[in-house]
Amino acid sequence: RQLRVSRQHAEVLNKDVRKRDIEIQNILNLSGQLKVKNDAREVLMSFLLTAIGQIGSEHALLMTRLKKDHHFFDVYLQKGLRSIDLKRIRFYIDSNLIEILNSIREPILVNQIPQDHLYSDEIDILKMFKRDLICPVFVKGKLSAIYMIGSKITGQNFGKDDVSLISIIANQTSFVLEQTQMTQDYREFYSKTMKAMLNSLETRYVYSRGHNMRTANYVNIMSKQM
Repeated sequence: RQLRVSRQHAEVLNKDVRKRDIEIQNILNLSGQLKVKNDAREVLMSFLLTAIGQIGSEHALLMTRLKKDHHFFDVYLQKGLRSIDLKRIRFYIDSNLIEILNSIREPILVNQIPQDHLYSDEIDILKMFKRDLICPVFVKGKLSAIYMIGSKITGQNFGKDDVSLISIIANQTSFVLEQTQMTQDYREFYSKTMKAMLNSLETRYVYSRGHNMRTANYVNIMSKQM
């Protein structure tokens, strides 16, 4: 009896080790993609394909705020969605759905999300993807993106390994989005600094007013032609 119990215990430990090994391998694979690829869009698409391939999902999509002044999350990337108007898929920042995702902070089945006090079009979207797994992505504690992973082609339910993989992908996505945001902020700061310098020059040297911007426009046109 003791030997049987010991064997069962060993099998459980062995499964846990294999699970941890798969998780580490997934982290290494995703981290390797960060090093090889430079374009954030390509990296995030590779994450999407990883989720579809390893989980065996019918589709997957990533939603984020495409512009800072947008008050909703829009579809940024998708794979496997056909004959669906992607412009209809939209989650509003001030909705209860976003509050729920902020409070849960981990992957959850769409059909487990309470639909009280949601916008009607959001309820329609949740019904459309009721068998999906939804996962929020946070950057510095702020909800910045949302993954929706389609149900498995085999019809099986999502397991702990699937949830673990999505969590890993969400963490890696957070890193990519944070780096992208930093790059955008730097570019905006650089642009504002250059404009301030130009304005300062034109204030001091009246005769050159407008010359700098015209020159910049000519350079831009020539570089595009080249």
